[in-house]
Amino acid sequence: AGPPVTGGTAEAPARMGARRRPGADVREAWSGGAIDAWEGRLRPHPGTWYPVGPAAELTGDARARLAALIAQAQQRVVLPWIEEARQRLAVRSLSHLKRPVESVVEDYIERPALHLRDRPERAFLEIQVGELLHAHRQGAVALPGHEAQLLRLLVKVRNILSHRSVLHDATLKEFRDELSRSDLRTS
Repeated sequence: AGPPVTGGTAEAPARMGARRRPGADVREAWSGGAIDAWEGRLRPHPGTWYPVGPAAELTGDARARLAALIAQAQQRVVLPWIEEARQRLAVRSLSHLKRPVESVVEDYIERPALHLRDRPERAFLEIQVGELLHAHRQGAVALPGHEAQLLRLLVKVRNILSHRSVLHDATLKEFRDELSRSDLRTS
C-alpha cells in the first residue's frame, strides 16, 4: 500500500544473474518484491500491476494484463484436461459410429497422421474435438446426449482458450461439473 518499490531500469539489466534470481543491479527491487524471475527473464511482479485499496479500479491496460494472466493460467491447467477428455471421448465414440471408421476418418479428420494411414481405428482416436463434433452433427457418430453435451462443452472451452480469452465462472463451473460426471461414467 506504500510507494512502489523500484529498482534498475526498464531495459534488461546488464547481468541477468541466475535463473532463479537476478543480478546485483536489480537485487533491491527483487528483495522488495517488485520484480520476479520467470524462465530466466525479469518481469514485474503481478502484484505491482494493479491498484490496491477499497477505491481501486482497474484501468484498461491493467485489466487487459490481468485477463492475459488468467487466460494463460487457465490454458496451462484446462488444456490438458480437454486433451484427456478428448482421448476418452474418442475411444467411446468408436462404438457409436454410424459409418465405417475408414469413411469417418477420410471425411472428418483434416490431417490424419501419415503413419496411421492403414490403421483407421487408431487414426480415429486422434480426432480433434471440433472434428468429432462435426462428425456427430452430420450423423456419422451418434453420441448419447451426455457425451454430446460434453463434446460441445469441450469445443466451447477449447475455442475460448485458443483465442486467449478468459473462461468466466459459469463456464468454468459447467466444465468442471461435466468433466466430473464424465469421470463417473467411465468408472
